[in-house]
Amino acid sequence: MTNGTMGGYVVSTYLSPPGLLAFSAHRHDQNVALWRVDDTRITLVRYWEVERLSGLKHHELPLYDRPEACGRLIDELIGREGLTRADLTEIWGTPGLEITTALPEFDCKGLPVHNLAHVFSGLFMDARAFRSAPIIALAMDGGPDFALEDDVAGDTWYAGAVAHEGNVELTPVESPGLLWHASQRLFGMEPGTLMALAGASPAFVDYDLDVLLGERYWGGHSLMDKCMGLVGDIIEAATAAIRSGIESAEHPFTRDDLIASAVMKIVQAASIAIAKRNVDMLLERSGVDPTEAFLSLSGGFALNCPTNSRLVSAYGFRGLLAPPCANDSGQALGIGLLGFFARGDLSDREVDVRLPYAGEDRLRTSAAKQRWDSRILGVQDFDEEVFVADIQRHPVAWVDGAAEIGPRALGHRSLLGDPRRMETKRVLNRVKQRQWWRPVAPIVLEDHVADWFVDGRPSPFMLETFLIAPEYQTLVPAIAHIDGSARIQTLSAADEPFLAGALQAFHRESGVPIICNTSLNDRGEPIVNEAGEAVNFCVRKGIAVAYIERRRYLLDVSQPDLLPDEPQQRPLAQLYADQEKHPAVLFGPDAAPEVLYLLYFWPSLRRLAGKPNGEAKLKAAAQLIAKKDGQFWTRVDGFASYWQSLLEGKITHGQIDTL
Repeated sequence: MTNGTMGGYVVSTYLSPPGLLAFSAHRHDQNVALWRVDDTRITLVRYWEVERLSGLKHHELPLYDRPEACGRLIDELIGREGLTRADLTEIWGTPGLEITTALPEFDCKGLPVHNLAHVFSGLFMDARAFRSAPIIALAMDGGPDFALEDDVAGDTWYAGAVAHEGNVELTPVESPGLLWHASQRLFGMEPGTLMALAGASPAFVDYDLDVLLGERYWGGHSLMDKCMGLVGDIIEAATAAIRSGIESAEHPFTRDDLIASAVMKIVQAASIAIAKRNVDMLLERSGVDPTEAFLSLSGGFALNCPTNSRLVSAYGFRGLLAPPCANDSGQALGIGLLGFFARGDLSDREVDVRLPYAGEDRLRTSAAKQRWDSRILGVQDFDEEVFVADIQRHPVAWVDGAAEIGPRALGHRSLLGDPRRMETKRVLNRVKQRQWWRPVAPIVLEDHVADWFVDGRPSPFMLETFLIAPEYQTLVPAIAHIDGSARIQTLSAADEPFLAGALQAFHRESGVPIICNTSLNDRGEPIVNEAGEAVNFCVRKGIAVAYIERRRYLLDVSQPDLLPDEPQQRPLAQLYADQEKHPAVLFGPDAAPEVLYLLYFWPSLRRLAGKPNGEAKLKAAAQLIAKKDGQFWTRVDGFASYWQSLLEGKITHGQIDTL
């Protein structure tokens, strides 16, 4: 790598470290960012989410047995941009690699780097606002990975900040993330599914919200257990109150669905109240007038659109600053911005993050045409009238340019449909193997958002929810939640002129400035990256029309017995599959999972790892803890079982979560 901090390229990474840290510094949704640093500007050149390259949803599988493999992964990625390590000045974010350089020194105020990275990923969604206007920032998620800490100062896991004119004052805040973490474990559903289910049914249970709000949610492993108990108590109350499901030919709910829906309404109400406590605290301490300030939200909880909109509206903030990759898929973004801020690069440079379309732009369409030649019936240039006719008949695939980053499709790797037909929602949920009640989000022409949605405002990354204007609700049934709201993405010609032109054509024909938009992926599959993966999806799922690189592909989706039965293998799948699936540290005769568990819970003990008698001391510490904690060995067994099942491919992230 080259020396110096001026000019050149920087890579920021959020990868699992190799060796023991692979299992004790738990990282999912791994990602890598490439930056170019010039005299006057810092530009995000490319952003890679590892799941899109490995095919492993929420990718958390580490390259644990080959330290050099992480280096090869980075080489492969920057090589796609025509670079080598010699072009890099820094590689930040993943410890344990010979090629990694330390983050610049920065006063973290005792807060984890993980959550500071979230904070900075939100603050710099608008660099001009960062330098000129007050910003109230909250980073709320389930918890940090502690990979970059040698020690943890107390149980303050979550970071907030007040920023003004380029200065940042950090402070601990609360997060409702562990309530959602507990709900995920107890119901076996992802937070996004639980959020949708909360508003999908009328189920309700009478529960004293003050029981939840009497707790303070600063973080800590002990808070995990408390949240499991708190959510468990709500489940018990809902189970006693809800005796049956709803039998309906079109809208059935099982009893379990209704119990989960009722419980998540309580969790959601508590979450909003916790977030408001944070905002009240930061406003009181800073004296900031919210009507003159922006609200910045990041961390996984920032994907909770109803909360985001409630906060902006309740306090009258000027607007929302939140990245499309608000969850851990945005860690490399935040680590890079934190590093640049810490070394002073952002005081006199513009920041161009080019979001949301910073992902991979190698569609490899020629290879897809070769692979699927027998299934491609015709290819023609884009025609607005044909597109409008297509989308009115049946949902279509849409693949164009660089991929959007983050967990939500924003019009470059999407399935698009007609919002006026409830059949569109049914088809989209069927092909994606989702529950019938899952809502479908809309893309809305920005010029019309204020007319079609109550208090509607720009929401380019699909991070806010608004009520559909009453006079229009019956016109767009496919996008409406049970309460008449929708989670929207606004779009203008300045954002994405080609897709905006297609939507304008639909508007001219239908009178509706809205189309349905959901991500182009199957259940348990990451969003597609390349053209071949998109065609594979279409022929498996009966999507006969795909728009790829601004051309219309008519596909043969007949003869289902000859169709592939699984997604196309992703480019880097083999890199992870070639690892030893039974590493001795977890499967061998001398395996000591209690050591890994201690290193996970107490990062300060990592200084003993690899030292003479270090393992013996850690085992002795485990024995002492077990004498005081009757559940210790049960927790260790669960920890080991999780990793063993993950390495053997029996589960993927989120199916069983004992960490």
